[in-house]
Amino acid sequence: MATIQTMRIHATDEVFVRATRADVHAYLADPGGYGAWWPGARSRGAPDGAWLELTTATPGRSQRLHLAVVGERRDLGVAFRLRGDAIGKAEWYYLDEPDGARVTWLIDATATTRWARRWLEAHRAAVRRGQRALKDVLESGRPVGADPDPALLERQDVAIAQFEAGVERYLKRRR
Repeated sequence: MATIQTMRIHATDEVFVRATRADVHAYLADPGGYGAWWPGARSRGAPDGAWLELTTATPGRSQRLHLAVVGERRDLGVAFRLRGDAIGKAEWYYLDEPDGARVTWLIDATATTRWARRWLEAHRAAVRRGQRALKDVLESGRPVGADPDPALLERQDVAIAQFEAGVERYLKRRR
């Protein structure tokens, strides 16, 4: 009988998307809907979260994770408790950039499969596939190098101004 190898995993993968954090959050806050836009993913809602099944490059092998939302920061990210092929926690979080948002997946868990290192490699490949799909959906087929939507830039200018005002208030309090 083969022993199950467990391995602590901590990994991040990120993508830049020419969209606002609010637009990103609309897709990532509901893990039950991931299968609608994420290639190779099937998802179904459950009373305590959602099951996510990710196909891998190895035929007949998929990854099953239950994602239970444990925290949500409106337009900033969503945190999950994981169980299934990995036990631990994960989070999507989004950071403003001048003309879009940086979207990061963070996983901190223990892989509970026989081939933990291969599982992690396959998981990261599946996450990057999902991130590229999210980028494609949100950028609406915009050609590479094209200017972002002017409405996005206007909203980002407002967000940057609010951030700078907050920094200024903080610095005044410290003086």
